[in-house]
Amino acid sequence: MVAAANPLAVEAGYEMLKQGGTAIDAAIATQLVLTLVEPQSSGIGGGAFLMYYDGKKVQAYDGRETAPSK
Repeated sequence: MVAAANPLAVEAGYEMLKQGGTAIDAAIATQLVLTLVEPQSSGIGGGAFLMYYDGKKVQAYDGRETAPSK
């Protein structure tokens, strides 16, 4: 299953899964399309948090954005 605010992003993620990609592959494909079709909500300057389990271990990613101090 792929869910996103834009149907083009959903299609990209779904196609990734249909071609044998993993959940993380689909999530990245979905996010890349969202960056193009909804840049006001999902641009390259934003942050992200991710927890990913590959069947063996959990990996955490903290991509919280930071602003310059001055």
